[in-house]
Amino acid sequence: MKSIFQTRFVSQYEKKVEELNQVNERFITITSKVPAFIAYVDADTLKYEFVNDAFVKSFNLPREKIVGSYVKDIIGEENFNFALKYINEVKLGRSSSYENTFLLNGERRWINVNYTPDFDSHGKVKSIIVLNYDITERRQIEEALRLKDERLQLAIRSGNIGIWDWEIDQNILVWDQSMYALYGLKKENFSSAYEAWKATVHPEDCEHVENEVQAALRGEKEYAAEFRIIHSSGDIRYLKASSKTIFSPEGRALRMIGTNIDLTELKNAQEKLKTSNTHLQELSAEAQVSNNAKSEFLANMSHEIRTPLNSILGFTDYLLEATKENETKEYLNRIFKSGQTLLSLINDVLELSKMESGVHNPDIRTFSLMTMVYDTLEMIRERSLKKGLELKLEINPEMHNLLIVSDYFNSHTGVAGAASNIS
Repeated sequence: MKSIFQTRFVSQYEKKVEELNQVNERFITITSKVPAFIAYVDADTLKYEFVNDAFVKSFNLPREKIVGSYVKDIIGEENFNFALKYINEVKLGRSSSYENTFLLNGERRWINVNYTPDFDSHGKVKSIIVLNYDITERRQIEEALRLKDERLQLAIRSGNIGIWDWEIDQNILVWDQSMYALYGLKKENFSSAYEAWKATVHPEDCEHVENEVQAALRGEKEYAAEFRIIHSSGDIRYLKASSKTIFSPEGRALRMIGTNIDLTELKNAQEKLKTSNTHLQELSAEAQVSNNAKSEFLANMSHEIRTPLNSILGFTDYLLEATKENETKEYLNRIFKSGQTLLSLINDVLELSKMESGVHNPDIRTFSLMTMVYDTLEMIRERSLKKGLELKLEINPEMHNLLIVSDYFNSHTGVAGAASNIS
């Protein structure tokens, strides 16, 4: 009888052991498939009793190196000191969690750590269940969103942009702080209704703005109007609105979200530019009238001068042929050449006038460089002698017979200008 009982007891014991082994295998299989880092820590010694594959992989240590080691030795003293208050919390029977960075496989990663107490049959915390999640990507996304929000807020503040949200059915109009600043209003003095906003619109723009809003509510187009408001200070300011209307599946307008941008400085600058352009056009017209008068004067003056000058040249030419005395001929030659030069200068003045009027035609011709230089020097010879200057010209013999093709007016003017500066 005793033998039969012992056999049955051993058989039941072995069955229970087998069941426990199967449960343990299923537990290990399940935890090995989970991406979370799972560990089982003794509450008294704070040594690891179990870690799953993800935990082993994350710390890049052999399982036998982790199991049986102190928590501090695995996660590091700095992280352990940070986690200690949460560990003490769970040892009192309360779950706790925190987020911190861990150096895993040479990379700093954000980890969400969760501690859950495991009680014995007497209600005492015997172990701590550790469940860790890698939340690095989530934290990176949150940081990126935070930076974008900061940039958006900076752009809104810098660009005088206000944001509004109108719940159409309940007629609730919500403004951000920039909107109140644009209108010069205080939140407590604004009824947060469509009519309260419309009361700030310039009377001459009310009908236009209302038509634009109604067209948006009918779904014909988005509300995007430019209008004037009467600021709380009494100043008139220019604003531009942009919005997006949200409709129900039945096509009924439910909500309108948009922005207001202050265009006052831009409008003022445009008005100043317009006034400036008008003034410039008036000055340009006056300058054209003045230029035409100057051209007419120069034409008349040159005609009045050329008529007697041509007579002088003709009479001088006659005297040259009739005179036999060399000294007299030399003087007459100087008078004749100076007269020709003066006539050329008068023609140059006319050409210059034409250039200023935009009607200059280049006088391209073939002429002797030596002749033009000598004629120019003859003009200033007497003036140089009176100043006690010796006028001496040295030219390479190879250039004596040089002919050039150029704009005679520009060439002559350049040489004359240079010679005048010398004398």
